[in-house]
Amino acid sequence: METTVFLLAGGKSARMGTNKALLEVGGKTMLERLADEFQPLTSAIVVLTGSHSYSFDLPQLPDDPPFQGCGPLAGIYTGLAHTDTDMNLFVACDMPFASRRMGKWMIEELAKTDQDALIAMTDGIYHPLFAVYRTSALEAAKVQLQRKQYRLKEFLQLLDIKIVTEQDVPDALKAEYANAFWNMNDPESFQVVKTKLKGMGRNNV
Repeated sequence: METTVFLLAGGKSARMGTNKALLEVGGKTMLERLADEFQPLTSAIVVLTGSHSYSFDLPQLPDDPPFQGCGPLAGIYTGLAHTDTDMNLFVACDMPFASRRMGKWMIEELAKTDQDALIAMTDGIYHPLFAVYRTSALEAAKVQLQRKQYRLKEFLQLLDIKIVTEQDVPDALKAEYANAFWNMNDPESFQVVKTKLKGMGRNNV
C-alpha cells in the first residue's frame, strides 16, 4: 500500500539539552537510524524539520508558515498538507525502537477502515507521534493550529480514530509493542536507550 513516512525532527529538545534527532548511538544519529529502519517500507520518506536544518540526504520540510514553532501538531499538519499519499506514517525522532514491522501492521489495520487515524495505546496513554494518519485528518489539524490549540489530545478528539492496544497486535509483534512506543526525553532516558540497544546486540553500542 502506498504510504509516505514522515520523520518528526523539529522538536526543541528542551529537557534533553541538545537536539534529540542528532544524538548518536553506534555511530548513527537517531534520525539516520529511523531512516534506515523505515526505508524498506517505502521510497517516500520525508524529514519534518520544524525550524531546524539538517545535512541529510532525504527530502526535508520545515513547518508551514504561519505555524512554525507550534509543536508536533504543526509537523503533522505540514506532512499532511504536502503528502502525495492518503496513508501517512509519522514517527518521532525520539522513539528509537519504533519499527517498520509495527508501522506496516498499523498501516494495514487502518486500511481496513475508513477512519482518519490509527493510534496505539500503552498503559492508557495514546501515542500520536508513532501513528498513521489519513489526509482526512488535515482539516482538523489546521483548525486546531488556527485556534492556537496545539495539544495533540485535543486534536485527536476531532478525528475518527482507531485505537489499538497490545491485545490487538499479532503474536509475532507482541514482544516489541511496548518498546516501539517508548520515547526518550532527557539524558537519563538516552542512557537507557544505549543500554537497551547493547542488550539487544544492535549497532555495536
